[in-house]
Amino acid sequence: MELTLNEYGYITNYLVSGRKETPYSSPVTGKDQLACEKIMRKEAVDHSPIMPEGEIRLGVQSSLSMPWEYYYTYGNWFVDKSLFYPLLKKIELHGAVILHVEEELESEAWLWSYGAVDVWVNGEHSGGIETPVYKPINRAVLKFHLKKGDNLVFVRLQNLGVRDTRTLFAIQIPGEERRQIKVKLPGMDTAEEAVAAGQWLSGIRVTKGVLKFPKKAPENTIIVYDKRPVDFSLYGSRYVKKNISGQEEEILDAHNLYFTVKVSICGQTLSRRFERQELLGPVWSNETDPERNKERVYERIASVLQIPRGDGDNFSMYPVLARRYTGAIHEIDEKEIYKSLDQMESRRDCSDFLSCAMVRFMKLYPMDEALSARCKEVMLNYRYWMDETGNDGMCFWSENHSLMFFVSAYIAGECYPEDVFSRSGKTGREMKEKARTRIHDWLKETLSEGFDEFHSGGYTPITFAALLNVVDFGDEELSGLAVKTTDRLLHDLSLQTFQGVSIAPMGRVYREALYPYAQDIQSLVNLIDPEAPDWFSEWIIFLATSKYKIKEELKALMKEPLSLTYDESNASICIEKNDHYMMTSVQSPREGMKRKWENIYGRDGVDAGSFAYVKSLNECFHGTTEFQPGVFGYQQHMWYAALNPAAVIFVNHPGGSCEASSVRPGYWFGNGIMPAIRQVKNVLCSIYRIPESHPIPFTHLYWPKSRFIRQMMKEGWLAGEAGTGYVGIWCSHELKPYQDELTDCEYRADSRDTAYICICESQEKYGSLEAFLSDCITKNPSYDKGTGTLRCGNEILKFEACENKTQYV
Repeated sequence: MELTLNEYGYITNYLVSGRKETPYSSPVTGKDQLACEKIMRKEAVDHSPIMPEGEIRLGVQSSLSMPWEYYYTYGNWFVDKSLFYPLLKKIELHGAVILHVEEELESEAWLWSYGAVDVWVNGEHSGGIETPVYKPINRAVLKFHLKKGDNLVFVRLQNLGVRDTRTLFAIQIPGEERRQIKVKLPGMDTAEEAVAAGQWLSGIRVTKGVLKFPKKAPENTIIVYDKRPVDFSLYGSRYVKKNISGQEEEILDAHNLYFTVKVSICGQTLSRRFERQELLGPVWSNETDPERNKERVYERIASVLQIPRGDGDNFSMYPVLARRYTGAIHEIDEKEIYKSLDQMESRRDCSDFLSCAMVRFMKLYPMDEALSARCKEVMLNYRYWMDETGNDGMCFWSENHSLMFFVSAYIAGECYPEDVFSRSGKTGREMKEKARTRIHDWLKETLSEGFDEFHSGGYTPITFAALLNVVDFGDEELSGLAVKTTDRLLHDLSLQTFQGVSIAPMGRVYREALYPYAQDIQSLVNLIDPEAPDWFSEWIIFLATSKYKIKEELKALMKEPLSLTYDESNASICIEKNDHYMMTSVQSPREGMKRKWENIYGRDGVDAGSFAYVKSLNECFHGTTEFQPGVFGYQQHMWYAALNPAAVIFVNHPGGSCEASSVRPGYWFGNGIMPAIRQVKNVLCSIYRIPESHPIPFTHLYWPKSRFIRQMMKEGWLAGEAGTGYVGIWCSHELKPYQDELTDCEYRADSRDTAYICICESQEKYGSLEAFLSDCITKNPSYDKGTGTLRCGNEILKFEACENKTQYV
């Protein structure tokens, strides 16, 4: 069996051992958690010039005391074992491959990783990456001295597991010598079956509801449908499995969106995920009365026993609050409250979500003596900010997290005014006073400057919940500011609503960007307008017992045609919206305007407890609020063009090479490198120039074919029709269809230097898709790579690369 490097020179076949996870603790502490984590990342790893010993063969135990396995992930150029860690861990991973050459060869090799990595070739240390980072990805340039014949390449990766941790590496041969290199695996005779199974999985295609196999399915092949219930208590029946061994095709269940094909072979299981996006559409509640709709929403939250947190954990305080409100108290509620207190006590990441719910529970509902004592014990010992003693992996600094910590400290301090909080050494009264200052600054700056995590499909409802705690339990001034800030949040959301769905560029985004109507933020849209599509979100239960009132005029604002530009934080957002289409984007760069606030992180003499410092720290970690071309991106969503809530398109530069990638920025959300973008009404121009310092050399277009009535491609343009509008997109490079987890949704432009033009128009203006496409072609767009200049009609956009050192963490 002959294996090769892929078209970009990446090695894509390895044996791996690990990910080995060991609980980690450190004495490092301080007011700056990012600095602490930087130190811990360095302390958690140990380099050695000596290659780990042991036989490398499928199924044999490595020096990590874990078996060697064949690594397979469809379309991945990386060995990627990334995971989210709510508690600190030390991570170790080994990889091995054989490079075969017919003659002695010296080759440059690029090593990509976020972790600390050592590489050996034939037992000789060939270099690596010294220190792990959070972002951006590191590239080390190595020299491989390859002897004639087989050469063993061994990789040892180490990292600190803290929240979203990228445990991955890749080796790329960038030069022409890659054509002389063949790939083998150690103990190839034992691995051939696994390799063949991976190749079979890669050959699967979905066509009109039928799973087509390249040849008969191997023995021990199953299809696993995933129902993904909202309630974690139903996870026992989450999966439906069917044996498909020996089949050449499988007619898919018409009601299951998500499924995985798994092959058990050579003592391990290889798998490939699929998703039928055409089956996930907007859902309406059929309730039109706002008050009845609210009660329906609250009762639905109450009906859920536990909210999933990943595949193996759950939170439950928000459903408990819903059941207290509706009176449908469940027999498990007391146990779930105690469990929530235990989760807080562990100080796992996102435990502030629980503390924010717990303080609301404390203010609203009576507790018996035992629960009251346990609650007090946990609250007095909780860590409410980075300047308090302790060491953990909690994220304090994001826009939603920071307010949740502040308001939790404020209310807990009020509940226990004379008691001493062990981690701060302050009395409750002092805790409340300090938290009040931080809440005040958060509200004042956000109200005047806008939201850093603007329009976030996942985080906006969390921020909404935190704000309601201030509305209801803050003093008169804080409550008033919180009302105004919540009004602004919902007002700006209304601006970005199209045909009842939030369509918006976002300061922080996840993969749900593919389905705007299936983001948590849609629950807020539905509260404003019950006739809008519905979506489940536990966060809005705070509204049930809040004095805050949603303004009635927002419903009408959502439906108004708009042509405007406005600011959120340091971003400038454009909207062109009417009955037929919506185009919206952030401008990159935002021309003619200075930053609203300066990033002070790392400067001497600054107050590490100030909200200005918190905002700065968050911008470093979760991505800049100032959109500039050429800057390393994170989770920012740059633009949408929509003809209806499902027929949406956008382009991004992915952070990974495939859907299964676990990195942030992801395959469909965020951008590895930010583009230049300018929108003028219904025309959007963008340029993506990807430097060699980023491993992914292509951009791609999300174009869900099933959502369009018709589509046409001609002279570099792709045009589609849906609803009562048209959308067309031009690319300076050939767009090639690509199939991954989604089918018929993606076009790739295999170039590091690519320009795009997107245009929306109404059907009433053109009358036919052919006429619209013909007019697009007459605009005669052109892109000059030499100068980085894009021209389309009267519009000109020039790419001028920027650098932002705050994005190196």
